[in-house]
Amino acid sequence: MTTIPITILDNFFDNPDSISNWAKTLEYFPAPPGVIYPGKRSKNLNKINPPFYDWVCNKVLSLFFETPILDIDCDLRFHLTEENYPDTGWIHQDLSLFSFLIYLYQDNSVDTGTSFYKLSDNKHHPYSTEEVFDLTSKIPMHYNQDKLPPNFFQIKKEYESNHYTPLLNVKNYYNRFVGFSSEIFHSANTLKSPQGPRLTLLGFVNNLSSTKLPVIRSKQANMI
Repeated sequence: MTTIPITILDNFFDNPDSISNWAKTLEYFPAPPGVIYPGKRSKNLNKINPPFYDWVCNKVLSLFFETPILDIDCDLRFHLTEENYPDTGWIHQDLSLFSFLIYLYQDNSVDTGTSFYKLSDNKHHPYSTEEVFDLTSKIPMHYNQDKLPPNFFQIKKEYESNHYTPLLNVKNYYNRFVGFSSEIFHSANTLKSPQGPRLTLLGFVNNLSSTKLPVIRSKQANMI
């Protein structure tokens, strides 16, 4: 279900430097069992700094709703990806209503942004157990590249190009907000960050006390 349009807003925070500096002081953890992603994430910020968590959630929701949303289930964490990860993302969907991220990596010269895709005609989502790139491939890709088959990344690139059609490439400008409906296929453009770890603030909105999501409201508009 499409919930929000892809939304881009620059200069999201008034004080991004202080937020990124604070983020670098936090403790980060690898993906828990059963979950696979590159890099490490902080604890959910509702446990670390509830006022900051509430402020960010309200700031994001105010982009899409006029009235305050009193009840929201959001997983909000800082995400660090170190320099030694492969120069690729992994096309995927998120398991939430909608997702958002704010780029807090200050080197705009490296394309560590986000690309969006749609399935090509007559194609199904790859990475099922019958496909060459199932979830077991993600583990060595992110954590033990010595176990990857030869030419893995070239094969992966060709395979994804046959299954997906690019929709939009969003550059990683510092302090840029990107929000999108979670069923949209997307990936990080580049995970290598030679000037230091790739830092983002990630939000996954799982539930909220409103059924009038932006795209649904648009579809329900009556012709005058």
